Amino acid sequence: MRLIAINVILILLSSSLISCGQNSQKQNEIKLNDNELGLIISKRKRYVLESGEHKLEEESKLIRFKKVDSLMVPEFEIIDFNAKNLYCQVQITYSLTPKHIEKIADFLEWVESIESYKKYLIIPEIRSEIRSSTENYKAIELEKVNFKDKAEIEDKVAESLTDYIDLISLELKIFEKIE
Repeated sequence: MRLIAINVILILLSSSLISCGQNSQKQNEIKLNDNELGLIISKRKRYVLESGEHKLEEESKLIRFKKVDSLMVPEFEIIDFNAKNLYCQVQITYSLTPKHIEKIADFLEWVESIESYKKYLIIPEIRSEIRSSTENYKAIELEKVNFKDKAEIEDKVAESLTDYIDLISLELKIFEKIE
């Protein structure tokens, strides 16, 4: 009787150990390069990874970011002080930190890539700030390559983006299109 009880206990223990092993999460190994950060989004949590090797739960989503990157904003219209239509081209170089990624993580759960992040968050913010900053100037002032208040506009753009990126450089070109 004692032998049967021991066998039953061993069978129960072995079956529970096997089922526990089957329920554990499978993990994939990933490597983030020196110029990369990663945002992990899983059912239970989300967190930022620095460069290096990491284990990732199989059902988790990884979004990779370059720590330093550039962005060309598609040409867009602005209006000067006299309601004259001008066009603007912007090229930025920026950096991302884990702090930035943590702040924007809610948004990133709904996008599939950094390109979507740029398209739906960064570019509209740049356009909005440039439009509001340039509306107080005349076209002739804005079209000058080195007009005196260009640095002020760049500072306002950088300030508006502080939650999302650290602006390293901004190249701003404003011109009238002749059709």
